[in-house]
Amino acid sequence: MAFGIGGGDTPDGYREDPQHQIVEELRKIREEISKIVKDVDRIREVVEQIKQHQK
Repeated sequence: MAFGIGGGDTPDGYREDPQHQIVEELRKIREEISKIVKDVDRIREVVEQIKQHQK
């Protein structure tokens, strides 16, 4: 990790290289997918409850 050497350094010390940007984007995508999965699980629970009440 380069601290303050040359241009393109971020305050947290990471160089702004394409690989780091890709890793960061993938991390954000994983977080979003995790939220979607939780939402889908919740929807399934609600659908199951509705089915139980209709019987």
